[in-house]
Amino acid sequence: MRVSAAVAGRCPVIAIIGGGFCGTLTAVQLLRQAGPGTRILLIERSGDFGPGVAYATRDDRHVLNVPAARMSAFAAEPDDLVEWAGVEPEAYIPRRVYGEYLRARLARAAARSAARLERVTGEVVRARPARGAIELVLADGGRLACDRTVLALGSLPSSPVCELPDDERVIRDPWRDLPVGGSTTLVVGAGPTAVDVALSLCGASPRAHVIAVSRHGRLPFAHRGGLRRPVPAPALPAGPLRLDELEQRIRSHIARVDAGGGDWRDAIDGLRPLLPDLWRRLPLPDRRRFLGERLRAWEVRRHRLAPAAAASVRALRVQGRLTLVAGGVDRIRARRGGIELRLHDGRSLTAARVVTCTGAGMAIAATPDPLVRGLLADGHASADPLGLGLRATPDGALLDAAGRSDERIWLLGPLRRGELWESTAVQELRDQAAVVAGGLCGSLAATGPEPLAVPA
Repeated sequence: MRVSAAVAGRCPVIAIIGGGFCGTLTAVQLLRQAGPGTRILLIERSGDFGPGVAYATRDDRHVLNVPAARMSAFAAEPDDLVEWAGVEPEAYIPRRVYGEYLRARLARAAARSAARLERVTGEVVRARPARGAIELVLADGGRLACDRTVLALGSLPSSPVCELPDDERVIRDPWRDLPVGGSTTLVVGAGPTAVDVALSLCGASPRAHVIAVSRHGRLPFAHRGGLRRPVPAPALPAGPLRLDELEQRIRSHIARVDAGGGDWRDAIDGLRPLLPDLWRRLPLPDRRRFLGERLRAWEVRRHRLAPAAAASVRALRVQGRLTLVAGGVDRIRARRGGIELRLHDGRSLTAARVVTCTGAGMAIAATPDPLVRGLLADGHASADPLGLGLRATPDGALLDAAGRSDERIWLLGPLRRGELWESTAVQELRDQAAVVAGGLCGSLAATGPEPLAVPA
């Protein structure tokens, strides 16, 4: 549905907060759907529009963990990335290249649209509904006004496993501050980010040694080679599900796929379209139990490594340059001779530095983001029952503390994990972007823009 540019005598203004994957794809969808003259403000504090944190790396050892054939920005154009990059469908391309693809698709959409894209470098710290519109306050004191705004904020910052000392040898953000050197590095975490850190450090110096510490000491599983076909799971009976029942049905699905000559990975991937519905049907206590008891076992199977990355990791382990240690971290201390990491069982590890790779944060109440904290404090947003993110309508309109939505603020991305669970991968996020853009344009077409309370 296109938004008329002449409604109420002026053009609508739509602000998207966050210029990474979610914000970029929402901007592209709006540029396709919005009417002539509509202003689309894409606001990103880093000034780098498109890649976001996930695809801004310059290290080509960091590759996508999904084949190119499944990473198109558009569900209806599945070959778009493959054709743009000129690669085979089963290729796992560098994440840097995927970031360039997102930039290119944003530029193309802007060039072809009758709407107007404006890239704004800045950090939004408050959002205040005012007379039917939204006033955005920037960290530098600037203000913007818009009719609708989209929160495309990405994942919550990781929560440290313990108090971290104020020391330059403690690296809190591996994407900004990763050091290069031939000494030993402790990495807290063993997920995909920890793997990327190990590949970068060991690739930069033949004398580098990485010790990865995590509660279970398990790395993600690897994809099998080639472009495999997911095996759809059979439909489940309607109504509520219990976690034990769901796990048994998943095991039966995997067993059937194995018996038919397939692989458990094909079975897991075949579940993917069903996951949001299955998550909603689990009672709240079962969802909490999953987070407490099953989360890591699921993640190492669901978010797998590219075959080449997995082979590099295996080689580093054989060479003794990557060591896995299972155990919970009790404390991290800065010492004169290095950084000491002490585990719950009393073991102690020392290295030249420590890098935290503990994954996305899982507690919206602990977020340091002033924008989210302000929305919650003012009652314009509300946490989901699990506290993982924020509540929204099925099409992404933010729900306030009373459970109402006035369709001025929209949400997509990882902050919807509490209600959708699968809300971090490209295939789900590109669909969310299309749905949010459609719902937002429909909302504006129905109500029209009102006079803005502050200068746009």
